[in-house]
Amino acid sequence: MSNNGNAGFTLIEVIIIIMLIAIAFPAIIFPVYESSKQSHKSEDYLNGLYLAEGKMEEITRFKNISGLDSSISRALLGKFNDTINNFNRTVSYTPYSSWRGIFTVTVNKTNIEPIKLTTWFTKYSSL
Repeated sequence: MSNNGNAGFTLIEVIIIIMLIAIAFPAIIFPVYESSKQSHKSEDYLNGLYLAEGKMEEITRFKNISGLDSSISRALLGKFNDTINNFNRTVSYTPYSSWRGIFTVTVNKTNIEPIKLTTWFTKYSSL
């Protein structure tokens, strides 16, 4: 501020203040933006995990009602696969022995890592 009797800021002072604000503003906003982006990614990951658990529950219910062999054939034909809100859920079956195998539910979405949930299923025979 000059001392020539006029109150106010000079043009140079105003330009310096604008430059300081222009430099400081992105430094403040960038961490907020990144935090918001990460929060959204975490929400998508949790939603994907819930969808994987829901699909595994569906497979378990189907197994309990129709039997393991029906569940295996349904998984091999891709009838458990679906898409919900841009989340792709796929189910695969890997035989381990003649009486047990592994069901794997995989949930994919573009902005998160694939989520895999694996469960062993066994055939019980009556004696």
